Amino acid sequence: GYTFFDFEEKHEGIKVACKTGTAEVGDGTKDTHAWFSVFAPYDDPQIIATVLVERGGEGSKVAGPIAREIFDFWFGNNK
Repeated sequence: GYTFFDFEEKHEGIKVACKTGTAEVGDGTKDTHAWFSVFAPYDDPQIIATVLVERGGEGSKVAGPIAREIFDFWFGNNK
């Protein structure tokens, strides 16, 4: 996800793995749920998160930035 494109640079080379998603609500509308899952460090995970925003739209645009805030906080306070 583009939300994490500069994460390694900001957090001393920590690599992340992530997956974005958009799921249909299923009620006949065109609304979608936004989700984003991520873990890090890639080679020895210490933290994993999945963010789901009901009727939020696209995962990378809505849920991704929320996950990024969580990871910035975690790695900023656990050096």
